[in-house]
Amino acid sequence: MILKNYSEPKLYIANGGDLSQKWFVYYTFFNPAKGNMQRVRHYKPINEYHTTDERVSIGKAIIAELSLKRGFNPFNTPENLYFPATAFVKLPKVKKDKSKTVDYYLDLAYTIREAELRPKSKDKYKSHIRKFCYWLDENGYAKIDILDLTKEICQAFLNNITAKSATTRNGYLAVLKVLFNVLISDDIISKNPFAKIKKLRENRTGAIPFNPMQTQIIKNYLVDSNPQLWVLLQLQFYCFIRPGEARCLRIENIDFYANTIIVPANISKNKRTQTVVIPKQFVDILKKHCSHCTNIEYYLFGKTNEPGPTQVTRDCFNKQHRAMLKELNIITKHKLYSWKHTGAKQAALGGVNIKQLQLQLRHSNLETMDIYLRTLGVSDCADVYNNFPTL
Repeated sequence: MILKNYSEPKLYIANGGDLSQKWFVYYTFFNPAKGNMQRVRHYKPINEYHTTDERVSIGKAIIAELSLKRGFNPFNTPENLYFPATAFVKLPKVKKDKSKTVDYYLDLAYTIREAELRPKSKDKYKSHIRKFCYWLDENGYAKIDILDLTKEICQAFLNNITAKSATTRNGYLAVLKVLFNVLISDDIISKNPFAKIKKLRENRTGAIPFNPMQTQIIKNYLVDSNPQLWVLLQLQFYCFIRPGEARCLRIENIDFYANTIIVPANISKNKRTQTVVIPKQFVDILKKHCSHCTNIEYYLFGKTNEPGPTQVTRDCFNKQHRAMLKELNIITKHKLYSWKHTGAKQAALGGVNIKQLQLQLRHSNLETMDIYLRTLGVSDCADVYNNFPTL
């Protein structure tokens, strides 16, 4: 039983008062979703002020407000995560500091945006910021003011990225455009230098489905050598549950009476709670995987190759899958995510009702699903081929 679900908030003063670094108010609070104490930090609006006295004053104001609001839960009430300075203490209006460079403000924008990002997205954002700032430094723009960054400079950076691929270049464009929009919303800049730069046409060759011969070879190999990985692959094939979602599934999300799996919003890619069916071919396999587990809060995929209290690491199955393909000499463009595509393609070609397939894929509409299936080389024209009348 949790006797105290929080620790008292404190003000972190960077390096004894360094105003070039981030200050924040921090405390720990019990996160019911994870079942443990988790650190919470408030960076905003402390770092919008540029003197020691101002930052100390707003920090104390936030601490006082948090003490008054001790009944709230920061993990359920995101509106309480930002405390406007004017509600507690009269401070001078924030002025734009023209001495701050691009890397400072992009770091600030990332901090504001961070809470909305998934772990993989956080890594991508930090990497893109780092590479953009490195390019600015290498090309003589290290000290450029954020207000002096032009579309032409940004275009030059993206032209350098284009040499890798249009997809990579468009990824940088999307991330940096979002970050500069954050700065606009905080009144730091008035124009986004990336706003009018267009995406390039992409020639995507993503993960491709496995063919029946490959799936049989892999099945024969994994059934004994790595049964947990084989269950994960089948979860993708039959239920179209993504590897990142599957890693966070718990036993309590599986209903063996209705033969369904609930994918909660907090682990779902589209942030919506949705239900998928467990096809009959997979029911007994999944039951066997869960048969020794008596705790419904355990993760479906644990570190000991069975359900357990600790989920597998984020890249665990990717590494195992790559090693398995190498061992079997299947050196192609297949990836872990290929099993979702494999299941979808075989279900469509096998005659599964198109609307039910859409619901199982958790696609928002039939048009979205049709586009997805066409990328797999599947169209709903089987009747045209098989049943067209003879002239």
